[in-house]
Amino acid sequence: MNFEDNIQEIKDIYTKWLKTYLLNNDEEEALISVYNDLFIKNHFIIDDIMDIFDIHILALKQILKINNDNDKIDWIYIKRANEFFAQFLTLFENYRQVLREQVEIDPLTRAYNRLSLDNVGEKVFNYSLKNKSSLLCVMLDLDNFKHINDAYGHDIGDQVLINVSKILKKNIKQKDFLYRYGGEEFLILLRDINYDEAFPFLTKLKDNLKKIKIKSLDKKITASFGATSLLEDNPISLYEMIKYADTAMYKAKKTSKDKVVFFRDLK
Repeated sequence: MNFEDNIQEIKDIYTKWLKTYLLNNDEEEALISVYNDLFIKNHFIIDDIMDIFDIHILALKQILKINNDNDKIDWIYIKRANEFFAQFLTLFENYRQVLREQVEIDPLTRAYNRLSLDNVGEKVFNYSLKNKSSLLCVMLDLDNFKHINDAYGHDIGDQVLINVSKILKKNIKQKDFLYRYGGEEFLILLRDINYDEAFPFLTKLKDNLKKIKIKSLDKKITASFGATSLLEDNPISLYEMIKYADTAMYKAKKTSKDKVVFFRDLK
């Protein structure tokens, strides 16, 4: 086997390994499809990987010009392969974080998105259900948001969403999860908290939204909150829990807005 054949063999091994790593990685199918889409169709990862690869190939060529010791050449191949993999894994992990963010993070508000809710939210629900631990699902919808968009423009509307997300993230704990559920809707999963503890917390959260100041906007930001408890309302799935919270939120919206409604009070 000549040098060019060896190079092609190495390329084939790396390519096969990469594909196997991607397809067998413990990720949801949607995330893998994004990997494949960006990796195969756009090639933005391939170019960087080949830059690293070419550096190693150039070094091998220089060594082969001055050294015909096959044992030493084999050792150099192994050493170079290990160095390549080390550099490649660093590169891949960096891209992995970028790709995960592209898939799971809402680009405007920096909250988690619906895909992340399907993945992580489901795991949080199942864990809480299995361990009989408290979990509160909160749905909130910004009041009169369409009017803000229509009267002040979408740029102001975007600023409202960004600032609301910042307030929500600032007030929840690290173990809690914030999602942008839809246009002006946010969903929060609060762990280890019950109804009695939740009311003062959500009331404070609601009032904090009114403190948001945005240039050119002379209206207070308010939201209608609906919440449901895993242990007290006994939903059988995350999506039933979301439905309960959504029902409570619409009750708040239909009455006076800018209020907190619990699903238990609708029974």
